Amino acid sequence: MVSTTAIVFMIITLLLSVLLPVIFLILLLIKGGKELFLPWLFGALGFFVPQIIIRIPALQILGGLSAVKDFIGEYPVIYFLILALTAALFETAGRIIVFKILLKSKITYKIGLAAGAGHGGIESIMLIGMTYVNNLIYSILINTGLISMLIKDLSVLNTLTGALTGTPNELFLMAGFERIFTMVFHICLSLLIALFI
Repeated sequence: MVSTTAIVFMIITLLLSVLLPVIFLILLLIKGGKELFLPWLFGALGFFVPQIIIRIPALQILGGLSAVKDFIGEYPVIYFLILALTAALFETAGRIIVFKILLKSKITYKIGLAAGAGHGGIESIMLIGMTYVNNLIYSILINTGLISMLIKDLSVLNTLTGALTGTPNELFLMAGFERIFTMVFHICLSLLIALFI
């Protein structure tokens, strides 16, 4: 059984990772005007295209190769450094394209803020929010006993159940707070790129 505390923490993280970006967008539009929606949208595209459409699928394809699997097994620290470096490169390239091409260098502090909020917000919604929707659905299915009707493969069922019941409750909550700091970090990085340009 997935504990009630874990489920409550999952709900809090889901709310933080989905509602916080939406609330921030609404505040941007109220305080800064409707013209900030397009920079927010372009900022979101600056994450979505480089990461979701290009980098993550490429990593999944490469991860299926036996030579890459062997490399990961032998050199996990180097692999994690490569992941961090490629994430930084792809996201920075996305930000530069947003500011130089999509926004055509009409850059102000508010536009940089909106683009950063879009970048961090869509990442939060897609990577954490959607994951926590799945976590909650699977947790409810586990607790009601319906999970075994949907997942027939015993090894997959045991892995999934073990992951949700074996993870310390606090980690489900910490993911939500990590998102807050990450969104602030993305806004700051976008403002730095805007300032640089």
